[in-house]
Amino acid sequence: MSGRSSKDLAHWCSAGFLCASVTVTVEGFAWLIPWDRATTFLSFAFFQSALTTITIGTVRHYQQRARAEMLVLPLILFVALQPLVLYDLPRDSLLHAIGYQAPSVIMTALAAAAIWSRRRRRTADLLLATILGLSSTQFAMKAALAYQISTGAGVRSYIVSTYAYYSQTAGAILSLLLGLTIFGVIVTELMADACIDAQQDSLSDTLNRKGFLSQGRTILACALPGIPQCVIMADLDHFKSINDRFGHAAGDEVIATFGSLSRQLCGEKGICGRIGGEEFAMLLSPCDELQAILLVKTLRSALTQQSYRLVPEATSISASFGIAQTGHSETLEDTMRRADLALYEAKMNGRDCYKLAPAAGAGKDDQTAIANIA
Repeated sequence: MSGRSSKDLAHWCSAGFLCASVTVTVEGFAWLIPWDRATTFLSFAFFQSALTTITIGTVRHYQQRARAEMLVLPLILFVALQPLVLYDLPRDSLLHAIGYQAPSVIMTALAAAAIWSRRRRRTADLLLATILGLSSTQFAMKAALAYQISTGAGVRSYIVSTYAYYSQTAGAILSLLLGLTIFGVIVTELMADACIDAQQDSLSDTLNRKGFLSQGRTILACALPGIPQCVIMADLDHFKSINDRFGHAAGDEVIATFGSLSRQLCGEKGICGRIGGEEFAMLLSPCDELQAILLVKTLRSALTQQSYRLVPEATSISASFGIAQTGHSETLEDTMRRADLALYEAKMNGRDCYKLAPAAGAGKDDQTAIANIA
């Protein structure tokens, strides 16, 4: 979820709490409104609008493919039925109680379900789903309570009834918890977005050095024993010449293109980062040397087939690569160092090729390049 999604949730929920405040205002000044039917209708309409807008915002936030705006249709139906049907039913009847509380039960339950059905849920998300679930339960209990005790003959008598005391107290507590939890969700996601931005290289749209090292260490720490991982170090060949001949904008285009290709090929199997001017690093897990070689070959082929807006077609864009498979209990930095030495070997042997680093802990007699593809 992005910062834009968080702001969208904030806008919808703000509109919801604004409608809820109008509900309180209507009930507070009910004694000034001469028509009880109008007072009841306005109170019901604004309260249901509050729940619906909060539910729409929640569903849009957690289930972005859902057409949450369609919830406006049942809102219109519920509000229309209030003066036409519900108002004329006996206030202490079960049908009246269910008719008044069912829309609230449904809306809050839908919002809670939208969160629970999402695979990845953080603590703040679980808290929000719990508060919404409790709210839905509370509305269902209000229907039962309204049937058991008197709710008053109208809005004016309802405000001073025992039912209103318990109803408003529980509602106020849950509304406060709901507002605080929504605020917590938004703050949590904005902080997460800020953390991602701090670890992102804007030009290549890959991780920066800090982000690559941070996420890479986590991947290695969580890897199961015996599962191979590979680090690939890459360096764009003659990059300074590209800048000098065609300008820095052309160099930026080449970096952005290489970053895009690397990111696509890594996919969900690994991470990619720009750790220097024209130097990139990839960590693949699970991945052995043969799989890493296949990825490098694919990347080299894709790079030669790219066309650039600011670089002439006759100009060859290539890269050199160093590959190292992580050793037992080896740190990410140690693996990167071995891959970097292999990359240096590739550049010393003509560039536009790759080299495999010796296995971790290999002796001096084994410190030779293993493979070279022209």
